[in-house]
Amino acid sequence: MILKKSYWAKWLENNRRRSWTFLLCLVMALFCGPLYLMVVLTGLQNNYANDSVYNAAQAAESLRELIQSRITDVIGFSSIHVLFAAFFAILFAVQGFCWLYSRRKTDLYFSVPESLKKRYMLICGNGILVYSFSTLTALLLDWIIGAAFHGMTGILAAQSLLAWFVEQLAFIAMYQVALVAVMLTGNILTALLGCAVLFSYELAVRFLIDELKTMFFASYCSADARQWMQKSYLTPFAGFWDLLSHIWYRDEGRLCSYKNAGGWCRAVGVECILLLACAAAAGLFAFWLYRRRKTESYEHAIAFAPLKGILEAAMAVPFGIAVGMIISRVAANKGLFLFGGCIVGVLVGHVVIRLIYRCELKTILDGKLAGIFSIAAAVLILAGFQFDWAGYDRWIPEKGNIAAVSVTMEDDYTAFGYYQGESFGSDDIMYEAFDDRMLRRMNSTEEKTIDAAIRMQKRWQDAGMPGSFREEEAQTEISAEEINPKEEKRYVRWVVCYTMESGRKVYRRFLADSNENRSEIDTVMRDASYQRERYQLNDPDFLANVGKMKVSYYNGVTESFYTGDKQTLLKTLQEEMKKYDYSLISSELPNGRLTFAMADPEEKDASMMTTWTYPVYGSYLALNDLLVQDGAEVYARAGHQSADDIESIKVDYYYYDDDSEEENSDSFFEPGEISDQEIQVTLSDPEDIEKMLDAIYPVELSWISGEEFGVYNWDYRIDVTVVPKESSYSNPDEQVRILKSQEPSLLAERIRQAAVRD
Repeated sequence: MILKKSYWAKWLENNRRRSWTFLLCLVMALFCGPLYLMVVLTGLQNNYANDSVYNAAQAAESLRELIQSRITDVIGFSSIHVLFAAFFAILFAVQGFCWLYSRRKTDLYFSVPESLKKRYMLICGNGILVYSFSTLTALLLDWIIGAAFHGMTGILAAQSLLAWFVEQLAFIAMYQVALVAVMLTGNILTALLGCAVLFSYELAVRFLIDELKTMFFASYCSADARQWMQKSYLTPFAGFWDLLSHIWYRDEGRLCSYKNAGGWCRAVGVECILLLACAAAAGLFAFWLYRRRKTESYEHAIAFAPLKGILEAAMAVPFGIAVGMIISRVAANKGLFLFGGCIVGVLVGHVVIRLIYRCELKTILDGKLAGIFSIAAAVLILAGFQFDWAGYDRWIPEKGNIAAVSVTMEDDYTAFGYYQGESFGSDDIMYEAFDDRMLRRMNSTEEKTIDAAIRMQKRWQDAGMPGSFREEEAQTEISAEEINPKEEKRYVRWVVCYTMESGRKVYRRFLADSNENRSEIDTVMRDASYQRERYQLNDPDFLANVGKMKVSYYNGVTESFYTGDKQTLLKTLQEEMKKYDYSLISSELPNGRLTFAMADPEEKDASMMTTWTYPVYGSYLALNDLLVQDGAEVYARAGHQSADDIESIKVDYYYYDDDSEEENSDSFFEPGEISDQEIQVTLSDPEDIEKMLDAIYPVELSWISGEEFGVYNWDYRIDVTVVPKESSYSNPDEQVRILKSQEPSLLAERIRQAAVRD
């Protein structure tokens, strides 16, 4: 009983000593939670009450949605909780053990007959209890306020309780990390700096490595960079921030997605495990440091002298590398300025750190061994990246070690193939880059596809990596005429993900000339796994829902709805799209397009629809027959078929005089021949229009004609509009593009004639 009273008395005494921090936590929790929420919701309610634009039903529904949105911002997975938890984790850690930084207070505390373990647990535990009590009180009041404004639901309450639990784990983990910084240091300034370093070090190192790879590796791709930055963080601040920045809400506060596969549930579970592991490891380490810490450590910036050199190197090396990279980029020099800037950066870091250790100029000369080691380490790391000692850009896997391969264009055209998971009722929507999804899901085991990927990558390496800085460094640039005098080079960026037999995934970028790699690109595009993931029309859910869709065919002039059996049409299109490859794209233009449109059942505005658009080629014989049978006008060539259908063709040409011969090489005029001006030409003679028919092509169809390969040389110098006869709302003017290869000479003549000369 005496022991219980003694512990209770000590607990109360600790509360009195730290009362201002505990009171601040409670006040801030109430201010950032219920008080802020009440003000925001009251403002919303008043604004909608005074808004005469909406009728009563619309206003009530819109107000309810906005109220729920604001409530989730406050009590859900919101990034504001990261800063709140981090601030009080540092405050409680530093204020709770700041007596270690005072000789008088240290002597006083150690004069009390109490075990180190009990004293540590009492101070540490108090901070956790106070934070949990403050945030839970604020959450309960948030619920009450939300219910008063008719915005609370059971789902929202459950989600907010889960968010509160994860926040507590994050706070405990950050609290323990802050305690490590406190135990390692000897004064408040270095403790705060230590907290800042420990909280941000992993994130900073990841950014640095990403920048190093971007700067020095030509085959480092954006997909690999995203995978690298999206890996789970081991430190709590970065991990909790990353989790909250990728949680998404739908109506009624439902969690719906995350950045990686597995959805939000897996992401939250993984983060909770990491937070618990970090809290346990950092907590045990902090307590071990507390027990090993000498009582006279308050005289030093770092409580453990042997760690001074290690900590200096850990901070000075990445700082020096970053400085060297910045100076190198500014100077556009990867030699002297890169390594010289790195050395200067390390020296500056060494000086600053030594001054923090002891505020005396003579201490700059201390730690020579640590400084020399830091310079050597920074220079060697930079040299390793600069000269690619690991062979990153030269690496090609052995075919026998590859289990599967995923290949896609880095800047792929996604409008007619992008996956829309939510359209089929999926709550777990994947908000990720298109190439990330392809690389994650394709996983082809076809030997010919694996061979094609390896050949394209090796061909690029053997050619000196044209299109990258490696080509310039090696001075191996070869003109298109020297390699293939008959065909123009069309380099396209590709990314590949090799899944090795060990399960490891390796990402690489390479550039492939489409003409030179025609057979390999055809092999990839015809691969069943590529087509399955590239075109959503192959998704079983798409076939199951096609009956709910509106299907239309556009031939470049008119658009008509398909009234036949949609499943038969879709299955026919699926078969025809198996022919879709680079050879088809480069040999003919689409003669039309098929558009599938589906309304979102949860969307109130019926006009808001998700659409998928696919090209229709003349070689799609079975598909063209189906469309003709349904009454669609299918032509061999898209667009107007006769000059009799066209009133006129308007041409706008914008000329900007440039002194450089290179800039004017593609102009209708010689440099200095005319001044800057807009030239307008109207072709209304049927003979002139007839000559233009083979050259013009509908803009809306050009988007799905293989633009990602740059096959067709469109004339972007001019804007061309076709004015049909009897132009109306249902028959509007049409924007078209002009193929340079089919461009009639009369166009240049008319433009030159219409120019105004001084």
